[in-house]
Amino acid sequence: MGKPISFANREVCDLTICDYKTQAPVHVLDYANVTTQEITGEEVFAYGGQGHPKKVTFYGEKGGTLACEVQILTAELFSIMTGAAIETTAKFIKRLELTASEGALTIPVGTTFAENTINVYAADDDCGTPLEVTVSGQTITLPESSTGDFIVYGIENITSGVKKMSIKSTTFPKAVTIYGETVMKGTDDALYPYKLIAYKATPQQNFSLGLSSSGDPTTLTITFDLLADGDNNLMDMILLEDE
Repeated sequence: MGKPISFANREVCDLTICDYKTQAPVHVLDYANVTTQEITGEEVFAYGGQGHPKKVTFYGEKGGTLACEVQILTAELFSIMTGAAIETTAKFIKRLELTASEGALTIPVGTTFAENTINVYAADDDCGTPLEVTVSGQTITLPESSTGDFIVYGIENITSGVKKMSIKSTTFPKAVTIYGETVMKGTDDALYPYKLIAYKATPQQNFSLGLSSSGDPTTLTITFDLLADGDNNLMDMILLEDE
């Protein structure tokens, strides 16, 4: 056996995330800034003799975490974190500034409001007293003799170009298998591929997403707990010395 290779790291892992049950890939997380792997375990001791020294170590509760820090965000990542499926329709409030013509307002083409969700206000009474109006298709009929500018609110049906994740009290993330790849740099100046396998990992449910108009871009951390699979595997750490 030759001299062991000494190496150091200054590169993040690219991750391929697979559904644990089917082992089908579900997301490639190749945009993390930091990936951190941690192996944990409990240690308890038997003591004996004068001075109460430790004599025997017992190990247990082996586990760990794999954490990723990202500034690039994707809907697919939020789906993995929350367990919420990605849906392609959504509803959201929309505000329009419209001018009356012949006692009516015309909702622009491309905007479809859900039934019975429209509220209309005079421009100088925004969010004040709603006007009594009737709605037919894209036309809003105003009270008699109404002229000028108006503010219209309604719940819009969004049916294209949308990804929605609905987080409910009954929504929980699924277990995954994670494959990681990066490189180590040896003291011989060569690069050595380093790979890891987290055999069974579950996303922690807690996360914080800060939205700000100043400072650095927001950083989101997703942390996976490492569980033992059916063969008691937690993680493989693989260094390829011949590539």
